[in-house]
Amino acid sequence: RLTEVVDAQIARVLEALRAGGLERNTIVIFTSDHGDMDAAHRLEHKSTLYEEACRVPLIIRAPGVTKAGQVCDAPITAMDFYPTMLQLAGLPLMPEQHVDGVGFLPLLKGDATMDHAPLWWHYPHYHGSAWKPGAAVREGAWKLIEFYEEGRCELYNLVEDPYEKRDLAPTNARKRDQMRKLLAELQQAAGARMPVRR
Repeated sequence: RLTEVVDAQIARVLEALRAGGLERNTIVIFTSDHGDMDAAHRLEHKSTLYEEACRVPLIIRAPGVTKAGQVCDAPITAMDFYPTMLQLAGLPLMPEQHVDGVGFLPLLKGDATMDHAPLWWHYPHYHGSAWKPGAAVREGAWKLIEFYEEGRCELYNLVEDPYEKRDLAPTNARKRDQMRKLLAELQQAAGARMPVRR
């Protein structure tokens, strides 16, 4: 029911753009989150660092740039929106204002891949759900999740295993340690606060 309501309201917005003659020069970006914490409690992985909690819907219609039905699997993050909007508007990038963001205009134009710094998440605290302190990093197809309390990691190849069913950490120690080192370097560079046992 909620999906139907959202769909109907988006249709109203698009129709208003058409009626106002603004359809050809208006970029429409639709994205969302996973809802409030109460909803997260009822869904097993919604407040974790697994993919179903990291991924959110994203649909972009940019006249003259995107094509109807175009699909892209390359990962981006919310920090990438600002530089991308500047690119779409034909404005110069402002690196001092979007330090962590990368413009993904090439993806909107149909390029299959784009160079992007590793994506990472850092939750060194308890936040009211069943999730415990941890962090994750994704580089290309590989994703590592570190669990601070247990002092262990899980490793996944998201191209071969998008639902994170097969933990490769026990069988691919080399990649596990490489990804763990990458995560530690990113945390150190950002001055991330780490949990301390008491």
